[in-house]
Amino acid sequence: MSESREITDEDAIKMLKIVLKHLEKKVKNKKSKKKSENRLINEDLLKIYLQNGEDYFKEYLNNLKLDDLRSIISKYGLDKTRITRKWKSKEKYIDFIINKLKNIINKGDVFK
Repeated sequence: MSESREITDEDAIKMLKIVLKHLEKKVKNKKSKKKSENRLINEDLLKIYLQNGEDYFKEYLNNLKLDDLRSIISKYGLDKTRITRKWKSKEKYIDFIINKLKNIINKGDVFK
């Protein structure tokens, strides 16, 4: 028959340290990957839109990946209701971003 060995506090602490080290490595790898993916959206979108116009901006967004468009919406807080989460089409995302930027630019025009 097999002998059961009692786990001491020291053994438990050693095992926990090993597990924590492993989890920290996984988290660090995910964070560094995320930064490299999001480097495209660090530019000021409003500045690009205003300086180059809607057609250029639409082409700029069209060259990005779908995940980058989702990141833009998330980073700038453009979708408070989270309606865009279920979309699969780049065109829908691009139109949504452009419409939100237009709303930001035109905000307050009613009072002029």
